[in-house]
Amino acid sequence: FQFCNYGYGVTDVLIAPLQAGGPPMVVLASETGYVYALDAVGNVVARSNLGESVLELATIDAPGGTELLAGCRDGRVYSLDARLKTVRRFDCGWPVERLAVCKAAGRASVVAAGGGEVLSLGLR
Repeated sequence: FQFCNYGYGVTDVLIAPLQAGGPPMVVLASETGYVYALDAVGNVVARSNLGESVLELATIDAPGGTELLAGCRDGRVYSLDARLKTVRRFDCGWPVERLAVCKAAGRASVVAAGGGEVLSLGLR
């Protein structure tokens, strides 16, 4: 399939099932601030406008599926559910260029990096 972002850059892409037992989705981040979830044939099944360029995507396990994390140029990290609705938001204070998930002892921690800074966001 082909996805048209109307000439704007796609800044990250990942493939993950967003619902427990559901099919994998293609998740795209855009410099326009949108995050899109596409099905296997390229149909947009969910979208969210975070208001600022999305630089990085990551996922963590959550009850009932996967939570999607989106790091943005405005210094925010959004946690989104399977419908790409905001569950929570973290303010880092600098553009979030990278996200990494560390899983240990049944807990997940997210590390955000950018602008010469690194911050651990304890999630679970």
